[in-house]
Amino acid sequence: MNKRGLSRMLSVLLLVVMVISMLPVSAYAEGTATYTQITSAEELVTGKYVLVTADTGYAPGVLDGTWVTALPVTTPDASSPVWTITVNDDGTVSLTDSNGVSVAPKGGNSNGITSGSYSWTATFTGSTVSFGGQGDDTVTLASNKGSENKFRAYKNATVSGNPGGYPSAFVLYKVGESAVEPTPTPVVETVATPTASPAAGEVEKGTQVSFACATEGATVYYKTTGDYQAYTAPVTVDADTTFTVKATKDGMNDSAEATFAYTVKPEAAEKPWKDVDAKYSIYELVDAPQNGDVVLLYNPNSGNALTSIDPNGNARNLSGDAETPTNGYIAIDVAQVADKAVEWTVSTDTDGTFSFAQGEKKLAATKNTETSFYLSSDASGSSKWVLSDSVTANKTHYIASSDLTGTYGNVYMEWFSGVSAFTAYCTSTDRLNENAFGFAFYKLVRQGVKEDVPPESEYDTIAEALAGAEGTSFTVKGVVTLVDGK
Repeated sequence: MNKRGLSRMLSVLLLVVMVISMLPVSAYAEGTATYTQITSAEELVTGKYVLVTADTGYAPGVLDGTWVTALPVTTPDASSPVWTITVNDDGTVSLTDSNGVSVAPKGGNSNGITSGSYSWTATFTGSTVSFGGQGDDTVTLASNKGSENKFRAYKNATVSGNPGGYPSAFVLYKVGESAVEPTPTPVVETVATPTASPAAGEVEKGTQVSFACATEGATVYYKTTGDYQAYTAPVTVDADTTFTVKATKDGMNDSAEATFAYTVKPEAAEKPWKDVDAKYSIYELVDAPQNGDVVLLYNPNSGNALTSIDPNGNARNLSGDAETPTNGYIAIDVAQVADKAVEWTVSTDTDGTFSFAQGEKKLAATKNTETSFYLSSDASGSSKWVLSDSVTANKTHYIASSDLTGTYGNVYMEWFSGVSAFTAYCTSTDRLNENAFGFAFYKLVRQGVKEDVPPESEYDTIAEALAGAEGTSFTVKGVVTLVDGK
């Protein structure tokens, strides 16, 4: 090769190196597509983007029920899921997946995500961006960090660098105009959640419970304890039983697990004040207490009525006294009521709140930290309470402090089985359950009731009444007909 040819080749190579060096370091090429990193609000315009979590290296795919699927992505390419970000006039953005479905928070303080038109805030921190809800939607789009690494809106999401929350910091790549969009990720359908008949709750002994699934061809499984077994015929309920049920079908995601709890109605019995010749305080199950009522605060799951006694001597929890209802009543020996300290006098306020007192003592919730609360009878605590509507046939309510809140939401009265005592606990509404948080109200309706006098005997005929009945008072049913004038 002569010197002129060598010089021309070196010039071409130098030109190629110069062009490559001028490309932005945040842009990646894959075929005809380019991916340019966006690091500020000024660069964010309406267009197509790939979103990658800064901490975990996952990109949101498409909406699947209450989740957004996820794919592992380190460097975006033609296989990466693409989202359309629309920048609104007020600076907020709308997020639409590759199937053309726009996503929104589930609503309020609830974790979750759903389809629908929504305006998210886009907040840049350094070179990453997070997408948050507005107004009452105090949530942020984030990865759940679990084995499936799906995405949804979380109220306790965190930006990069805090391992205690759900990662919500995204590295944002704008897809070039000539990019070829990937084929939308196929959505795998989920089997419908099974149902039960009759509905969960109180049933007669021997009731047959059936399970069904609306997905054609699905197989239903159930368990009470241990492993699942296939459902083939109705199951008999002879004692209090809780079933966990799911359904499966090839080619589909398993259904969500459903729980159905059944309690067996007590066998017919005399009302409690007729059992023995003694004096009782009688309490009747009511829908809700009224001003001036004297009530028991009863947790059906544990069988305990809340008392003002502190079992540990440290004013952190209150104890419970075991009571057994009979046909909607609780009977306690009059002499024992004061010692048990289970009676609470109800006061209502014009704002709809309730207070529960024992003389100078008031049932109150007290704050320890942002996540720790306890229950006491110290009137200096928060002693006004709000009742939920009656939530089951058991007429139970969730009881929340009217003015105390914590990191996870409202502060509720709770039966804490771990220490066998009542306490106050901060939780979100979607985690409430009757076992721990359900309270029924039994109102004092009688005191000092003795055993009833047995009813007078009845007979069908005069002969039956007279046979061996000397000196006995009786009533003969029916009409006596004279025969031949006798």
